Amino acid sequence: MKANRKFLFVLPVFLMICACTQVPQQIAFEKPVASRADLSSGQVKDSILLVIATQDNLRRRVGSTSFFVAPNKIATNIHVVAGVDPVLAHVRVKGTTWAIRGVTAYDVKNDLVILEISGKGTPLPLGDSDTVQSGDAVSVMGYPNGKYTVTEGTIDRVRKSDKWFQMDTRISGGNSGSPVINNKGQVIGIAALGGAPFSYAIPSNTLKALLTQSGPPEPLSKWCKRRRIRAFVYANQGISKFYVNHYNEAITNFDKAIELNPDEAETYYNRGFAKVKLADLQTTQGHVEGARALYEAGIEDWTQAIELNPDEAETYYNRGLTRVKLADLQTTQGHVEGARALYEAGIEDWTQAIELNPDEAETYYNRGLTRVKLADLQTTQGHVEGARA
Repeated sequence: MKANRKFLFVLPVFLMICACTQVPQQIAFEKPVASRADLSSGQVKDSILLVIATQDNLRRRVGSTSFFVAPNKIATNIHVVAGVDPVLAHVRVKGTTWAIRGVTAYDVKNDLVILEISGKGTPLPLGDSDTVQSGDAVSVMGYPNGKYTVTEGTIDRVRKSDKWFQMDTRISGGNSGSPVINNKGQVIGIAALGGAPFSYAIPSNTLKALLTQSGPPEPLSKWCKRRRIRAFVYANQGISKFYVNHYNEAITNFDKAIELNPDEAETYYNRGFAKVKLADLQTTQGHVEGARALYEAGIEDWTQAIELNPDEAETYYNRGLTRVKLADLQTTQGHVEGARALYEAGIEDWTQAIELNPDEAETYYNRGLTRVKLADLQTTQGHVEGARA
């Protein structure tokens, strides 16, 4: 689970001057409404459960969502049950409460876990997530704020790096673990991240693969002590601190997560993000040396994330932008050669980001803007031919 994904340069606003001549009117065609499954029957609702747990660090009860994937097994997000009091965690549906017997399979990278419970229910059918396309209608069914709710939306895009769905559906934390259902009534995703205006879901084919690995249940109390799960909890706490602008505390949590699990690219990505946000604050306060050190540290984190996962366009994008910010800082201090090298490296990062994801307009814009900055720098040094190119 990543923190807010991108920094952006501010795009300029262009004003269009229109002539006063009247243009022919065009016939407006209504966009066809995507069909949806009939979810009015109680059978689907009865297969979706409320997860109730107490977070160890906050000592408060939290509610999330899960659903049956086998007669006595449910699927939800790892962050729903990691870091909770295992004795108090349970699930509820139709007024019936069942205990969680243990974890039968889990996937840290995709924030997904299979739990065996003491009760039985009807599994929801799993669809083929590889067939999902932009514009497909979906329904997210779960327990935001502890109340059963059906939220409708559409698929915005499918991420290339991990095939997670981006949906134009506003969901809340209680929707974590909710099934995302297509117009055939099949589960094609599991809600994992909520926000505005988009939310994200794990593809159902990832869940299918995890189900094949399901084994005997490991008690929740034992599973929560695993190094990778403890690292996951620290990383999650770091993200929570990040979103309330407590960047130093976020970095401390990410440090602990990396110490326990040094092979998770996403944690380096998020720690780099926190360092760069802190550097931005240092810059506005005039602490240039502190900002420069933090920008360099953020670049190092994103470089490590790229080594672990070289196929994530957004990591190249943000490393490129941070290199340009550092180059701007170097320019104001008169370190022209260092700035030039950083501008060139930023351009290389954005070129790589474009190769991985050629559909992001702002990447082209920022690469072009940096090329202009580099040309201006060349001009001030008298390198006219280089500036022209």
